[in-house]
Amino acid sequence: MARIELKNVTKKFGSVAAVDNLDLVIEDGSFTTLLGPSGCGKTTTLRMIAGLETPSDQGEIWLGDRCLYSAKEGHYVPPAQRKLGLVFQSYALWPHLTVFDNIAFGLEIAKLSRKELTKKVEHIASVLFIGELLQRFPNELSGGQQQRVAIARVLVMEPAVLLLDEPLSNLDAKLRMDMRAELKRLHAETQSTIIYVTHDQLEALTMSSQIAVMNHGKLQQYQDPMTVYHHPANIFTGDFIGNPKINLLPAEAIQADGGVQVSIGSLTTEIAGARMPENIGTEPLKITTGVRSEDFRVATEASPNMVRGTVYSVLPAGSQFYLKVKLEEEMITVTVYEDLHLNIDDPVWISVRSDRVKCFDETGLLIWRN
Repeated sequence: MARIELKNVTKKFGSVAAVDNLDLVIEDGSFTTLLGPSGCGKTTTLRMIAGLETPSDQGEIWLGDRCLYSAKEGHYVPPAQRKLGLVFQSYALWPHLTVFDNIAFGLEIAKLSRKELTKKVEHIASVLFIGELLQRFPNELSGGQQQRVAIARVLVMEPAVLLLDEPLSNLDAKLRMDMRAELKRLHAETQSTIIYVTHDQLEALTMSSQIAVMNHGKLQQYQDPMTVYHHPANIFTGDFIGNPKINLLPAEAIQADGGVQVSIGSLTTEIAGARMPENIGTEPLKITTGVRSEDFRVATEASPNMVRGTVYSVLPAGSQFYLKVKLEEEMITVTVYEDLHLNIDDPVWISVRSDRVKCFDETGLLIWRN
């Protein structure tokens, strides 16, 4: 079992808590991404799992039924005995060794026979499509090939868990897309437990089975990618996930017959089946709404239940167009997937998908989930 559990884990550097009372369960066979901005604690969490950092006298870390760290019991398993594979951002390949020898390095230390060593290296090289590169040196490889060699060097040791610390950040955009696909296929073929650290929300959305969103050392949300995207637990998660950024707009809510009526200025929508919080009185509840750019509807002529706006700018992006629209006192970003032949200062009419409006209370927490 490669199930990892962190119980009430904290890591402080001086008076700063890089990781603050973290409880996290990473299931066997999952592809879990630790996602957040720089300084949120994601790499520190990965390093504590690997044993490269020790928690600050608090909590426990388990791998299956094996305790890797316990503050209460004074127990600590060194990194070399954890059977975890770590791929660094820099790849850290030996420049004077061939690809074969780089991959075989750990096996040689383990004193495998040459026949068994060769069999394992050639097998993992074929899985990662680098079999024809075994006699080359690192400086003869592209960035993507070096990344695959670094992963092969770890996988050949058959670790219980593969830890990846921003391994694609040094690659260009096209190669990053290709490597995302390869990592996802690798996970499907090997069924390994993978923990992946990144600040790139697109990487997290495209590859993960689960995303752990972190900020200031605290876990903000831990769910599957589409739930995190469509139902962010709070404003931070909603704002951090998604490109273009979510539109955060002040609004008011009142109880209606079929649900809760939300008014974003003169733009009104209803969240079916929702109920207002208890004991708030009769006054409209002031909230913050989050609407993703693709969740607006746009018309070039006046239409019922739509409000008038003015095009501030049009940003063509190939398969889609990003519109900046002035809507009363608010500026919103809207995505459309056809050329509406709009120009600056043209009028447009806007409505919103009621099932996609996210409502947050004054503390920033999600109120209703559609």
